[in-house]
Amino acid sequence: MTFKHAVSWFEIPVDDLDRAQKLYEAIFDAGLIPMTVPDFEMRMFPIIDPMNVCGTLAKRS
Repeated sequence: MTFKHAVSWFEIPVDDLDRAQKLYEAIFDAGLIPMTVPDFEMRMFPIIDPMNVCGTLAKRS
């Protein structure tokens, strides 16, 4: 398997997850997907092509 980019996953730490979600949804014209794991809340950018870059907004704890 060969990736197209040197980076395949990123996390952007944010203090206000809802505010950051609105900003990035407006910039990229795409809905972010809520993800919650124990003690960690994130919003994931949609995966259009699994071989491209993807990532999340991650709420700082």
